[in-house]
Amino acid sequence: MSSKIVSEEICTQITKIKGIPIIILRGFNIYGDKLIPGRLISDLLIAKNNNEYLTINDPKPKRDYLYIKDFVNLIELIINNIPIKTGIYNVGYGKVYSNLEVANIFRGLIGVRRKVRVKDEKRQQDILNCSVDTRLIKKTFSWSPKFSLKQGLSDLLLSVK
Repeated sequence: MSSKIVSEEICTQITKIKGIPIIILRGFNIYGDKLIPGRLISDLLIAKNNNEYLTINDPKPKRDYLYIKDFVNLIELIINNIPIKTGIYNVGYGKVYSNLEVANIFRGLIGVRRKVRVKDEKRQQDILNCSVDTRLIKKTFSWSPKFSLKQGLSDLLLSVK
C-alpha cells in the first residue's frame, strides 16, 4: 500500500514542478481473463476449469469488482478527452459483494448444483469492507461501467476456457 502512496506523491510533484498533466486511476478489484492464483475470481475460474470444488477461504470480506472491459473503456474515454482532466480518481463498479456472494453468483452461472465450500480461513489484517466512491470519475468523464458483476462473470466465462 505504501508504494502506491509514494508513487502518487511522485506523480503529483512532477505535475507541480514540470506542469505535466497526470491522471492517476486507482482501480479496485479489476478482473478479467488473466488468471492470477490467490485472487477470488481467478481461483473460481481455475477450480471450474480443473473440475474442482468452488472453494473460498473467508465468506465475509466485501469488495467492489470492476470488469476489465469497463476499465479499458474508461481508459479509451480518458485518452480521447481534451483537455486533460488531471486528478486522482477511484475506479470501481460502485457496489460491493462478499466473497460468498461472488462465489454463489459464479456457481449459478456455471450451473454447478453443489454448494460452495468455505474454509473459514481469514487473512490477517484483511479489510472487511472495501468499497469505493466512484462519483468523481463518473462525473468528470461522464462514465459508468456497463457490466454488473453477474454480466462480467458471464462474459468472462464465454472467453476463458
